[in-house]
Amino acid sequence: MKKTLSLLLALVLAASLLAAASAEAAEPKDTWLCDEKTTLTVMCDEGASNTMPPPTNDLPFWAWLEEATNVHVEWEVIPGDYNEVLSARLSAGEDLADVTVIGDSTMLRNAGNNGLILDLADYYGEEYTPNLVAYFANDPMDYQTLITTPEGNIWGLYGTINPSENRITALYNHEWMEKIGAAIPTTLDEFYDLLVKIKEAGDLNGNGEADEIPLSSASTSNVVDWIGTAFNMHTYEGGNYFIADEEGKIFDQRLTEEQKNTFLFIHKLFEEGLLDSEICEMGYTEMSQKNAADRVGVMIMYSSFSPAYGAMTVYGADDPLGEHLSVGPSLKSEYNGQQALMYRNENLGGAAAVSADSKNKELAIRWLDFLIASEPALTTRCWGFEGETFEDDAEGKKVLIQPADGGKWNINPLGCGQIPLPHLQTDEQLQNPDSNLPWYIDQCNELKAVCTWYGPDVPDVQWTDAEEELNSMSSTDVKTYWKEMRNKFIKGDEDIEAVWDTYVETMWKLGEQNLIDSYQSVYDRTVGAK
Repeated sequence: MKKTLSLLLALVLAASLLAAASAEAAEPKDTWLCDEKTTLTVMCDEGASNTMPPPTNDLPFWAWLEEATNVHVEWEVIPGDYNEVLSARLSAGEDLADVTVIGDSTMLRNAGNNGLILDLADYYGEEYTPNLVAYFANDPMDYQTLITTPEGNIWGLYGTINPSENRITALYNHEWMEKIGAAIPTTLDEFYDLLVKIKEAGDLNGNGEADEIPLSSASTSNVVDWIGTAFNMHTYEGGNYFIADEEGKIFDQRLTEEQKNTFLFIHKLFEEGLLDSEICEMGYTEMSQKNAADRVGVMIMYSSFSPAYGAMTVYGADDPLGEHLSVGPSLKSEYNGQQALMYRNENLGGAAAVSADSKNKELAIRWLDFLIASEPALTTRCWGFEGETFEDDAEGKKVLIQPADGGKWNINPLGCGQIPLPHLQTDEQLQNPDSNLPWYIDQCNELKAVCTWYGPDVPDVQWTDAEEELNSMSSTDVKTYWKEMRNKFIKGDEDIEAVWDTYVETMWKLGEQNLIDSYQSVYDRTVGAK
């Protein structure tokens, strides 16, 4: 009996010591969201590409997040057609995780209206989403408006993209520029003169053939949008052409003299052999091939393509991380005295919704808030881990620890970077991978410093059913006709001056008023209501 008691006492003592040791190992942190380790289930897809590994608790970022929040995640990562699986779950109204990523806006709205997910409008604020509120307090983006439905619901938390990085601009062939003794242009006239100089220079790539192309792009829309800023056009990636006049009346810039003048200039480039003859058929594969063969003098592309496309050229063989494509600013002209760049004011990717049946609703919301917008999470996503991927310099500023082999710095394999859940894509996160390329970082910073940023007049908020129905009545017909005429105007298949009035009249006949009315409605209840 005494031996039994002694054994029990020993077991109790061992258990107490083990518990004490465990408690000491799990000492509470200021960032903990719950006192006791709590499990949340999360359902998402595998991620956008192989640079974004599917989330697992073995990846350093997600292991760090568990330690920081005291929340354990039980992942359900769906391979293949995520929306097909998600649609079946939502239709059955069961088997939803505590947190479910829903990328389709219609699915999201229907799930909310059917009571399957929480209305986060009741939780948005200092108590449950303090990090989101704080992050966007001094930001030009009105995050709460972006994620709120016209009826006042917030069916999920979205990620966003910072407006000032990775914009479409001009990339100049550095070696060709040196050969002809040219500087990067800042005005429309200088840009034209440079293209002429490239054409007249002859065999700049030294292959003995007259195959040089002064200007090209993987996208006709990119050419129209970037050159269009010099003519006072305000659009981004062939997107929202609807802007407001001084009285708040919406009009379509595709019907204006600014658009006409843009087409006249681009057609001039095409007619004189300064613009790629295949521009209206181009894609990224064709652009990559021409760039790799050193056939292009200027490309209108995302600024972030500069290092990768520079390394792709014949010059990259000797210096794969060197400066071969220089980033140039937008252009001034008699039409627009400012060097203008467009930014997007929109949600990024899918929304993270919280199940109405979740037993840990508030915790799920607070976990998402911490993941998306807290300073510790943003720092870890952008910089990785102190002593491993970054360190503080003498001034307390973060400095990346670059690979010893001189390669590019990459923390995506750690689970950091662009995580496959809603996130904020920040300037730091976008620039860090190229921080060992000072020439590129300096050029991007200079680009930001000299350019004026234009935001869309009509924010990319969620539309009402009536607005969507009105827009859908004409949007496809108008957009198809506009692209058809855009290509004909550029290539000279239609005379811009001769048929412009007919083009405008046809746009109205195809339903232009429906589009203007739909955008006017969105503008009036958002921007105009403030």
